[in-house]
Amino acid sequence: MTLTGTLPYAGDTKGTPALLRAIVDSEPLRASSAPRADGDTGVARAALRGDIDAILLKCLRKDPAARYRGAADLADDLDAFLHGRPVAARAGSRRYAMVKFAARHRYLVASAAIVLAVVLVSAVLLWRQLDATRLQRDAAEHQRDKAEQVTGFLVELLRNADPTRSRGEDISVRQALERGAQTLETRLAGHADTRAWLYAQLALIHAELGDPERSLALAEQALSTAKVARLDGRERRAVDYAHAVAMVKSGRGAEVVEDLGALATGAASAGDELGASDAWLQLATIAQERRDSAQARAAAEHASTILLKLLGVADLQAALALPVHAENEPALTRLSALAQIRCSTEVDARVEDLALSLCTTTAALKRRVFPEDHPTHLVTAGSLAILAALRGDKQTAMTMRQDILARTRQIFGDAHTRTGYAQFNLAVSLSDSGDYRGAEQQYRAALATLQQQLGPDHRSTLVVKNNLALLLVDHGDAAEGLRLCRELLAERRKVLGQSHPDVAQSLMNLASAEAANHDPAAAVEHSRQALAMYVELLGSDNHDSVLATYQLALREWQAGQLQQADLHASQALAAYEKLTEEPDERGATRFLLARIDWDLGRHASALERANLALAEAQQHGGTGFELSEVQAWLAQHPAPDLTPR
Repeated sequence: MTLTGTLPYAGDTKGTPALLRAIVDSEPLRASSAPRADGDTGVARAALRGDIDAILLKCLRKDPAARYRGAADLADDLDAFLHGRPVAARAGSRRYAMVKFAARHRYLVASAAIVLAVVLVSAVLLWRQLDATRLQRDAAEHQRDKAEQVTGFLVELLRNADPTRSRGEDISVRQALERGAQTLETRLAGHADTRAWLYAQLALIHAELGDPERSLALAEQALSTAKVARLDGRERRAVDYAHAVAMVKSGRGAEVVEDLGALATGAASAGDELGASDAWLQLATIAQERRDSAQARAAAEHASTILLKLLGVADLQAALALPVHAENEPALTRLSALAQIRCSTEVDARVEDLALSLCTTTAALKRRVFPEDHPTHLVTAGSLAILAALRGDKQTAMTMRQDILARTRQIFGDAHTRTGYAQFNLAVSLSDSGDYRGAEQQYRAALATLQQQLGPDHRSTLVVKNNLALLLVDHGDAAEGLRLCRELLAERRKVLGQSHPDVAQSLMNLASAEAANHDPAAAVEHSRQALAMYVELLGSDNHDSVLATYQLALREWQAGQLQQADLHASQALAAYEKLTEEPDERGATRFLLARIDWDLGRHASALERANLALAEAQQHGGTGFELSEVQAWLAQHPAPDLTPR
């Protein structure tokens, strides 16, 4: 009662009889839960809960054997309570004993808990490390297995050229590759990841060999195989990249622009600088083929920045001073390809000084990275030949292209796409130099090569046919030239549809052929159709649209439609004044306006414009007119005699 302020029994305990009845018949209450009188100052219940409850209840047991045997036992339990040891009244519970032990030895238990936690964490980390080691071991075994598979495939490729297996047949690189590709499904039936990777590499090789159709077919096989293969991120990007390259080489680059952008982003995120630069390089290639100089420059600059940072140099000139070794050769090789794109882009834009500097540096870098007989040198030599022609050094351009053709034949043979391209470029130089018979021979040789290698409907084949037709119109059999122009227009419409820039070009060339064959009305009509198509597809300010405006004015002047000719020639000149990189075409337009002015009776204006055209021809050379032609016209149209009579 001292502890709780009340008796340990529930109910009525007033009076001695009631209290005795409660002691005999009722179980005592726990001290911690006994009701208290108002204002009671007994010990707080929480302090009584547990050991004190148990000690008090044991003291009040009905059965004497269940109570303490004497005061000494009670004193022992009270002493155990005071010193945190288990009390006898609560004996038998393991959990209770552990709690009491922990309370008495809290620092020891805490230390043991820390040690146990460290052991557990270490065990978890060790398990993870063992798991990572197992994964690394499995990956290493997988890569070793893949390397063995690739090595076996390469050995098989080399054996394809063995005379004992080919029965003396002269096996080309392309044939050896093709035979190897045919064995992939059987040799590596259970290794889809290796097959996908090898298909991708074969696609890239065929792209470099100038076989875009086979390259695309192999790239599509790589894609389909990759769907069921276990490829890591880099390998998957390699497959996607090979497909994008094949699309670019087959003239369908516009369809994979977004894919290449995603590849560049993904590679950059994964820290794959070379992969990112490869994607940007292809984007630059696409932009260059579309004659989007600004986009080509931007993409090439982006890729070059990545590679220069990887090489640890500031610019292309600094890269030239680097020693070439296995670690930096991949970056230098890609940098040379990007330099070539910049070189070609500036050549196409006729920014001659910048182009010459870039192309010269590109040639020097390629000599550092590639062997002397590598075909990549021919590309840079071709750009330098174009620059020589732009500077008016026609003999140097022709000599360079003759050398390029000879080296191309030596590397690729006579019946190769690149040989056809080299024949085409030499034909252009021969034509510029006035050797029209030699140019015709090279055009026909190029046409035969490309028809055989690419097919009669391929865009490159049709370009060669176009140039041959124009050469015949201007300097050969004009009737055959007209026939070829009509044939070419029908072929381009079949391949490209009714509305396409190449179709517009064929309409304009057909007009030239009709003018040469004395059909001025048809020439004017087809020139108008060409101009309308160019404007619709490219806009009125595009270079091809401006050239078509000039050509229409020329046909109208030849047809005697002087007012219309004057209008369109003036529009073309105004546009050319903005296109400062085309001074030769500006001069040709001035010369046309001079002749229109003369026929309209505006002689003073005609002579002024003719002399301006003469000055531009003397400075720049000309496309569409020659210096001698302007001089001859001025000699035939002297200034009027204004002396009074």
